[in-house]
Amino acid sequence: MIKKPIDFNKITQKIQQGNYESMESMLTDVTHMFDNAMTFNESDSILYKVSAYHFLFSIVAFAAMVTEGIAMSDWLIVGCLCAAERVLEAIRLPR
Repeated sequence: MIKKPIDFNKITQKIQQGNYESMESMLTDVTHMFDNAMTFNESDSILYKVSAYHFLFSIVAFAAMVTEGIAMSDWLIVGCLCAAERVLEAIRLPR
């Protein structure tokens, strides 16, 4: 059972409305979203594997953003492009 649901649309809305006080609070929501997906889906499913990848990617991307001074609004563009690429790769994985 997912006790605190959150999705990409809610995160996007919070970014656009300026509701995040810090990059860390945004990262908390992003990693929570992928953690929920891994909790809800079977470990051998495509959704679980893609979520696990993005969970780790989010942490690495966050570190790079802080190091390079990338704004939260730019994270959406980078995140969307990488997410699309990984989903397409995952669909082609053997089941």
